[in-house]
Amino acid sequence: MVTWKNDLILSVFLLILSVFVYAKSLKMPTNAGEFPILLSIVLGILSILLLFSSFKKKKQDAGSIKYTNIQYIFLGIIAMLIYSVILSYLGYLLSTLFLFLSILFLIGYRKKTFGVLIGVIIVVAIFAIFKIALNVPLPEGLFY
Repeated sequence: MVTWKNDLILSVFLLILSVFVYAKSLKMPTNAGEFPILLSIVLGILSILLLFSSFKKKKQDAGSIKYTNIQYIFLGIIAMLIYSVILSYLGYLLSTLFLFLSILFLIGYRKKTFGVLIGVIIVVAIFAIFKIALNVPLPEGLFY
C-alpha cells in the first residue's frame, strides 16, 4: 500500500475519533470537558490537514518496507521485553542503561564510549528528576 493511502486512512480514522471525543466531551461537566474538547478540535484540524496533504502527495510513493527494517523493529521489541523482565531484578539504572544502549546499537550508532557516556548522563538525569526532585519511587534492584 502506498503512503498516501495510509495517510488517507489514518486521517479519516483520526477525524472520526476527534468527532467522537468531541461528542463525548460535551456530556462532561463544564470544567472537566474543556481540555478534551480542545484536544478533539486540535486533532480534527490536524487530521483534516493530513487528509489534504494525502491528496497532494498521491503521486509520490515512498517505497516498500525492507526486510531489514522489520528485523530491527523486532529486535527493538525484544530489547523492550528484556528490559521489562530485568527491570525488577537490576533496578532502574542498569536496566534503562541496557535499553538505551540496545536502541542506540539498533539505530546504527557505533561510537561506543560516547554512547555509554550519553546513556549514563541521561539515565542519571532522569533518575535525579524523578527520584530526588519529584520523589517518585523507581524500581530498585541489585545495585540501587
